[in-house]
Amino acid sequence: MNGYKRMTEMKWIVFVCWFCVAAGNARAEAVAEPKPTKTEARLKLEEKAKEEKKKERKRAVSEISREEIAKLTFPEDTSLLMTAKELRISGNTLITTEELLSNIPLVYNTSDKPLLKAESTNLYDFRTLRDIIENPGRGRQISERTVLGLVRCILAMYQNEGYSGIYVKALRDGRKLRDEILLINITEAPVTSVTTNYFTPENEKVEKGYLRPSFLHKWSPIRVGEVGKQKELDDFINLLNLNPDRISQQVCQKARNQVPSL
Repeated sequence: MNGYKRMTEMKWIVFVCWFCVAAGNARAEAVAEPKPTKTEARLKLEEKAKEEKKKERKRAVSEISREEIAKLTFPEDTSLLMTAKELRISGNTLITTEELLSNIPLVYNTSDKPLLKAESTNLYDFRTLRDIIENPGRGRQISERTVLGLVRCILAMYQNEGYSGIYVKALRDGRKLRDEILLINITEAPVTSVTTNYFTPENEKVEKGYLRPSFLHKWSPIRVGEVGKQKELDDFINLLNLNPDRISQQVCQKARNQVPSL
């Protein structure tokens, strides 16, 4: 994997349709604005909230015993088997490797139902994976389906923190793992540009509306150079839509990728 490099970027566009405006085409580059200063009390509240989330995740990871897991029915797994003696994660900066690894459960459930009531097709058996994490060095057999479940699990951790523009990929050498190491590469794609476009009710692009693009960019929680927070952006769009004379929508586009061959 030497020389592996991935550059992924995100573009955010806010479309605003005005029902009471006759306007033309407005496109503006993002305005660099200083971040609002957070008070010490605010920082303490945010830190406390993070600690509570960590405790909740740890409870979720340990809430089922191996005896209870033995009662579960897992789907038949006929996918490709690979030998792994170690799990490594790279590319992550927003969530630490220690936190990601510690929150990988014994059984991963992709459904919104309780574990014991979930369909077997939504369950991933991570017991061997947990053993690799806790006792690296000895090769164990893991399936391609298990690796897929791990990718989905890590992506869900980012989504639970509100992040968007996250790409998770398991790297391997053909049908086997290089040096028997399961390498998970995470791309935390930053926002590269923010633009605002205006449209009429007939979906015709127009020049400008009542709100200046510079104001929208100043108020927006999306910042160029930072990873987007989906929940904050949704709240911002909903706030704009409180005015019945307009409809605002967000559109996220993936910018050009450059992925040199391994």
